[in-house]
Formats: sequence, C-alpha cells, structure tokens
Amino acid sequence: MKKQYLTIIGLLVFLFTNPSCKKDVEAENIYNIVGKWAYYKIGEIDGPLELYKHSPGCSKDFIEFGNSVNNIGYHFCREYLFDNSCNTLEHNKLGKGVGGYWLISNINMLTRFYGFNSSGLYNDKYGNIFQADPDYYEIVELNTKTLRLHRMGQGKIQVLIFQKI
Repeated sequence: MKKQYLTIIGLLVFLFTNPSCKKDVEAENIYNIVGKWAYYKIGEIDGPLELYKHSPGCSKDFIEFGNSVNNIGYHFCREYLFDNSCNTLEHNKLGKGVGGYWLISNINMLTRFYGFNSSGLYNDKYGNIFQADPDYYEIVELNTKTLRLHRMGQGKIQVLIFQKI
C-alpha cells in the first residue's frame, strides 16, 4: 500500500512540476506575436481601460514585431505613431524612440529594447542621439487576434491591449 501511495504521489509531483508539456504549447503561441498590432485599449491595472485615441483620419497607431533575429538574438520591433497631420512620430508616448528590438524570456515576459541594440542608444531623423532604458512587459494574453500586456514600472502596472491587423 505504501509503495502504491508513493508511486501516485511521485506521478502527481512529476505531472505538476514538469513544465515541458505546458511550455511547448505556450512556446508555440509566442510566435503569434509576430506581425502588426494596433493599439486598442490602455489604462492602469487598478483603473478602467479606455479606448486608445488614434489620430482622426490617419492610420491607426500600431507596433510591429518582426520575426528576423539580429546577431545578438533579438527580434526587430517598431512602433508606428501618427500625429493629427498623419506625420510619423519619432518618439512614443513614453518619450522613447519608436524602433528597437524585443526578446521573450520565461515564455511570458517580453523585454523591449530601444535603439540599435540592448544599449538603448538611438538616433532621431536629425541625427541626435538618445538613450532609453528597456521596458518590461508580462504577456497576459496572446492569441491570433489579441495581445494583452502589463507594463511594469514607475510603481504601477499599465495595461495595453492590441488587436492584430
């Protein structure tokens, strides 16, 4: 009886602690992030979410996650943001550059680096050099239609919801 009990306990421990099955399914979903995502809703975790305000008459603001990898293993990403005259902006609403790279770790954590590499250095269209610290996001929901991120930082959690375009 004791041997059967230990066998059952061992099997349960193996099933609940062996991440290989779960990670394989989640890892496949990570590739759903590649493509263009329009901003849909934004807000703070403890407050209401509001529809993202796109510039009227312009393309929707969006972020594009690329599939190509640079020489240090990061994927290309770029935000496309438009002012009221439909001009492309050089800085996002956080005051950081729109280009950069992304990296997913631990299946559900996304790190966004700005600029040429993980240094955070980037140029604007006039050649001025800026530096920006990376942003860290938890991927809360990711499927073929919706991307929901929680951005960590500044003592609060910002919620960003995107729709695939």
